[in-house]
Amino acid sequence: MFFELLLLLCAAIFIGTGMNGLIEARERAKSGFHTNAVVVKLVGEWSRSNSKITYLYYPIIKFKDKAGTDVEGKLEVGTFPPFYYTGQKITIIYFENQIFPSSRFSNAVGWLIILLGLGILAYGITQLY
Repeated sequence: MFFELLLLLCAAIFIGTGMNGLIEARERAKSGFHTNAVVVKLVGEWSRSNSKITYLYYPIIKFKDKAGTDVEGKLEVGTFPPFYYTGQKITIIYFENQIFPSSRFSNAVGWLIILLGLGILAYGITQLY
């Protein structure tokens, strides 16, 4: 019984996290400044998430803000292996002085987390009965 309740709790956490990610992505897409940018270089950094340490590549990009001023900054999303390359043209969202990729990728991650939570939920329910 304890195991099944733990599964249901994990499912709720996954579903909530995925929904929160989708809501944040929607808010950025709605309120942020959409523009084109170019990747000027990649910077590798060690990143710590929970207790896991990974080496991620963050693209440094250059773009013009609403006022037409050149801005250079680091994309908020790092990947391993590198998803972007130097000279690549990308579409971004500039939101609250942060730079995010403007792609379906962020929505896909949210939906995958929700689907994982739903799978855990279904398994937990079947274990209860």
